[in-house]
Amino acid sequence: MFKSPSYLLRFLAILALQGSWAATQDNGPSGSLLQDSQAQRGPFCLSALHPIQAKLASIEGKQDVLQTKLLAVQSRLEAERLSLQSKLDDTLLAVQTEMKELHAKIVASVLQAVQEKLDDHKAVIQASLEKGIPREDLGDRVNGTELATLEKHLLTLQNQSETHQNTLVETLSKINSRIVPPKFERIGSRYFYIEQHLFQNWTAATETCRQVGGYLAAFRDEEEFNAIVGKLQKYEHYLLGINDMAREDEFVSVASGRPAPFFKWRRDYPNTYGDRTDCVILETGVMRDYICTDRSHFICQWDNEV
Repeated sequence: MFKSPSYLLRFLAILALQGSWAATQDNGPSGSLLQDSQAQRGPFCLSALHPIQAKLASIEGKQDVLQTKLLAVQSRLEAERLSLQSKLDDTLLAVQTEMKELHAKIVASVLQAVQEKLDDHKAVIQASLEKGIPREDLGDRVNGTELATLEKHLLTLQNQSETHQNTLVETLSKINSRIVPPKFERIGSRYFYIEQHLFQNWTAATETCRQVGGYLAAFRDEEEFNAIVGKLQKYEHYLLGINDMAREDEFVSVASGRPAPFFKWRRDYPNTYGDRTDCVILETGVMRDYICTDRSHFICQWDNEV
């Protein structure tokens, strides 16, 4: 009689314990971990981004430094160009002044010589009148020997004037040939300018080279070619002053107007890709023909000998 309620109470106690355990499983450690994970996800992601943000900030800082250095170099080059231009202007002014002075001296010398001859003729006429020399003899003397001497003297002065002028022109040419434009550097035995930033087609690159005082480049020999290659950026390509626009496969230097003296073609080049590849580029140490309207870096040379 007393056992049934006892068993019933035990049964209810067991059910209560099971319910409590199940609730603990549903709302206990695993649920707490999940909620903690969601709560911690934001700070974790931000902490993971910190190194990336720092890296980006470092790159931006380096870019600013490089930009500042580039502006400084451009300013220095412009200052050098203005200085050289000022020196050239002063030299030209000095030469012009010298030529004017020389011209004035030549004119004064000629006039003095003419005046001296006129004085001599006047003296001869005066002496002839005093001695009673016949007019015919006087005319022969004045119109013959004296006039021939005067003409010879004038011709000598004219030749001297032309010689001085030619000397001045030659001197001026030598002065101009010694003034290297600011952007060019000596590589081997010649001067070159390698454009590492601009991308232009062949026509625009040709004009840019002329504006800075040179021509699109060609190479004299393998030694010079290798020296240039050592200055170039890896995997970049550079337009050259060589083309076969006039006649297919006859590649001519735009600077000299003569056949280019040196080539180092890539395998299977040059080709005839629809007759559009009339220009030449240099990339990764070899040359290949190239579509002239496509843009690229480029190389200028100072002289027009090659």
